[in-house]
Amino acid sequence: MSARAISSEQNAPARFRGKLTGQEWRSILGMAAFVIALHVVGWGVLVAIVAPEQYQVASGQVLGIGLGLTAYTLGMRHAFDADHIAAIDNTTRKLMAEGQRPVSVGFWFSLGHSTIVFGLVALLALGVRAVAGQVENGREFARGLVNFDAPEVRRILGAKTREIEQRLGYKSFDEVIHRDNLVLL
Repeated sequence: MSARAISSEQNAPARFRGKLTGQEWRSILGMAAFVIALHVVGWGVLVAIVAPEQYQVASGQVLGIGLGLTAYTLGMRHAFDADHIAAIDNTTRKLMAEGQRPVSVGFWFSLGHSTIVFGLVALLALGVRAVAGQVENGREFARGLVNFDAPEVRRILGAKTREIEQRLGYKSFDEVIHRDNLVLL
């Protein structure tokens, strides 16, 4: 490698620092601090509040640090889904074509997306809790048109949609009761 190439590589961080304005650096540091704070709060709540309570999520299984780590890992993997990368990339390219400097596009995308997911999970939990109380009381809470008869339902119970044909020898529907044929009482 030539002396010029080595000199060029050693100055790469210095060149990068010089391309960002003070405001952009403050923005980057603020985003990093916010992400670190979210991690500290999230893991702190899990370790200090949730795990010691040993909430049951299934028979014999508790919500603990292991399940939290699994959820965290799956969430990190989800962050790199192609549709997310494409959305951030497209927005970045559009802003750059308009002459803007899109330093925080990924941050705002991830913050918005995670807020939506968090809200939907909270609504799902509230809905499950509301329905679970009705089911436990033995009270009827819905009626629907069933796509299979009782013996067929017993054969496909617990099966994934793609396994219905394998279990029955045919597949006329993807679900036992379609939401369009369901009425909540």
